[in-house]
Amino acid sequence: MAMLTLEDFADKVGDRFQLAQDDGTVDIELIEAIESGDQVFDRKPFSLLFRAPSGAVPQQQIYRLEHDDLGELDLFLVPISADQDSVDCEAVFS
Repeated sequence: MAMLTLEDFADKVGDRFQLAQDDGTVDIELIEAIESGDQVFDRKPFSLLFRAPSGAVPQQQIYRLEHDDLGELDLFLVPISADQDSVDCEAVFS
């Protein structure tokens, strides 16, 4: 897989990704894709913020996501906030 960049996701904000779970998949939405610092290594750092149904991302770990254009992605997602209906989780790329 090529190195992912912010440009790969910038036009995907608002898109649904399928998050693989033991009993099937659940749709999550990419709600933000932003630059997150100065370039130090091979790419500019960026972060992605996804909104998932409550309980879909119970802990930080690597999750398999699928998107029609991007294909399968294994991303380390960290839950950062939650309410009764949803959980927001972040993937950071440095």
